[in-house]
Amino acid sequence: MPSVMGRQSGEIPLPRLPKAQLEAVEDDIMDGDLTELEHTSSSSSESESECESEDDFAEESDGSEFDGDGKRPTKRRKTNTSKASKSSKKSNAAAPSKLESKPKRPSRKVQGQRQNMLAGMPLDVLFEMFTYLPPVDLLSLARTSKDLRKLLMSRKSASVWKASRGQAPGLLAPEPPEDLSEPAWVDLIYGSAVCSVCGAKNIHRVDFALRRRMCTRCMKSNLVFAVQFKAKCPGVNPSVMDLLPFTHTGGWAHGHSSNSKFYWRPDVIAMHEKLAEFKGDAKALKAFRKERVATVGAILEDVADFETWAHEAANARSRDQQSRKERRLADIVSRLSAAGYEKADIDYVNIPLIPGVDGDKDLTEQAWKKLKPKLETVLVAGRPVRLAKERRNTIRERTDVASIRYTNLWRTCLPAMWFYLPPLSWAPKLPCFKDLIDREDDVAADAWADAVEQMPMDVAEWMEGKRNEHLAMLPGGGTTNSASMEPILLSSPTVTVKRQDRMRGYAGQLELATSVFSEGVDQKPVIGRDTCHAWKMGRPLSFSVTGAASAAAVIGALRLNPITTIDTQLDALDGRLICMNCSRNNQNNIDSLFVFSWRLCIEHDMHMAKSVESGHQQPRWHALQYEDIKRVKMRESNILNAPCSNDTGYLCNHCPAHAFEYRTNYIPPVYSHLQTKETVLQHLLSHHQITAPIEEVDFLYLTRAGMMRPLVKPVVYREPLQSRAPGAQASTSASSEQFLCIHCGPGRKFKIEGVKAHIKAKHKPVGDILLYVDYKHCN
Repeated sequence: MPSVMGRQSGEIPLPRLPKAQLEAVEDDIMDGDLTELEHTSSSSSESESECESEDDFAEESDGSEFDGDGKRPTKRRKTNTSKASKSSKKSNAAAPSKLESKPKRPSRKVQGQRQNMLAGMPLDVLFEMFTYLPPVDLLSLARTSKDLRKLLMSRKSASVWKASRGQAPGLLAPEPPEDLSEPAWVDLIYGSAVCSVCGAKNIHRVDFALRRRMCTRCMKSNLVFAVQFKAKCPGVNPSVMDLLPFTHTGGWAHGHSSNSKFYWRPDVIAMHEKLAEFKGDAKALKAFRKERVATVGAILEDVADFETWAHEAANARSRDQQSRKERRLADIVSRLSAAGYEKADIDYVNIPLIPGVDGDKDLTEQAWKKLKPKLETVLVAGRPVRLAKERRNTIRERTDVASIRYTNLWRTCLPAMWFYLPPLSWAPKLPCFKDLIDREDDVAADAWADAVEQMPMDVAEWMEGKRNEHLAMLPGGGTTNSASMEPILLSSPTVTVKRQDRMRGYAGQLELATSVFSEGVDQKPVIGRDTCHAWKMGRPLSFSVTGAASAAAVIGALRLNPITTIDTQLDALDGRLICMNCSRNNQNNIDSLFVFSWRLCIEHDMHMAKSVESGHQQPRWHALQYEDIKRVKMRESNILNAPCSNDTGYLCNHCPAHAFEYRTNYIPPVYSHLQTKETVLQHLLSHHQITAPIEEVDFLYLTRAGMMRPLVKPVVYREPLQSRAPGAQASTSASSEQFLCIHCGPGRKFKIEGVKAHIKAKHKPVGDILLYVDYKHCN
């Protein structure tokens, strides 16, 4: 197929200088250094290097170094476009408006005029024009024709290349080293980002010591490690390494330098062959080696400066690119704002992530027409999402404000009130705050102030509702209580009375020790005031008939009134009791039976009542006397892991020193600032000058909502040794033991059979005659 001439192809023909100018230029052609421009091409023949096209020296693309098979991609053949041209003509005929909008090629006459104009220009005019070209464009120009190549390879054009380096964007390039010409230096630092050996793309790093760009594969196959020189280059004298520059970056270093030395294998072979030419001429060889060592020293001396410049230039290019991106983004945002879109919507969708936005070229009208529909689609879809998110954030912020206001109320209340107050999670649900949180418009500061004034009444209404709900569960519906449960503040004049009276009657019958509820699968007892504390759980409670009967039996055994006794009274009394149902099952022998605190008594009965065979349907308890309690408590203190002063659950009942603080976006538990008993006692002494503090009056133990406080483990009852005869067993059947009638009091002593007969004849008991209920041991 005949070649296509310039005029036939419709392209502008390459300029051809007058013969007189060419003859003057040919005399100054640089035969050595400037011709290094050819070596950057992957082709090895001179004819191919002279006819290099722009594709061989194109700018870097987005491709990788190699194709999927590790080979350099081949060029695509030119296909027959006759069918495509026919179809395009038909489409252009169908759409004349699009055809008219495309720019037309200049006519052949105009092209010829341009050719003659460039060919007839003087050299000084051409050189002046070339000085305004950046290095990349000047390289491309030198590769367009033989005439221009000869012109730009002339030594007279060195000033053009130097001026061209000044036109490059970013930092000014350093002067070329002595071993490189201006064109070769420009090609090295500004040329295409391709491997100097295989032409792989995206090779940005320049190795200034070896004067080339190298891909990873070529580095691995051509670099020789100095330590392995003899093995990799057999037959070559290692002294050759003194005559060659080296790099500190190996093929497996991933671009990181080290102290090792790596030499370029083709340079090693070329130098070996060069030294062979001096065979028999020692003087010339010595002079060559001396000159070469100096050259290598000069090359390595400038490497650090060149690498520093390359690094700073890359940073400058990156900053310049970022500046162009920001300018393009600002232009897009300005156009969207002019179109009526809100800045909040533009910022929310993060438009730089949309394809076509994050570019570094100025935005043209044509590009904007293509980009605008994409942006509008994203903005319209993102607006409702943004509004919903802003609404959630607004509600969260207002919830934090409500929680902070409610926390301040907690800190100003009597600490004993913390058993009754709603949990912090309930603060946004209080009527005074709920309306403000749900409001669509902005909330003024005065509205929050009004809500704070209304808050104590809303809190009291919540507590009264919970109280009445649980009072209705008591037998007979409980006693109706219409008393207000307004929060008791530390500044209230009645706070001292309420503190001394242990908040008696604040929640009505729920304060009584006989108000026993159960919660959860395990049916753990929740007694008295702890019922009010369990409101915070949000889980339902159920009244325990067995627990209430057990509490009544315990209170009766302690000689108290079940109708008026509250749980804090029993805590202060802290008695110890023995289950008489277990004693009967043990043949009325209380030795080796467990001794319980009053709260464990209720838990014991509720647990044993689950089994009919246990015989615990009717709770029966015997309270130990003072001396017995004293001995039992001494044994309890020796139990490992028993609750003691190290338990962190205590707080002062005079001030909020051990209260918690609300943190934004985080609601800590109520118990986060609770202290040990010893710490609280020291606080009472140092801050309130209380030398003999009383529990439930001066300090409290605050349990977790719905849980019992840690209690001591029950110990086994043991008779005192002095009440037994030597060698006697701890059994009530021993004939040597003596007993007293509890109904008659101190006086007459009986044996076991005698005391039972006495009680049966004189006191006529209804049920069985029981130890420590009807009679006891003589101490």
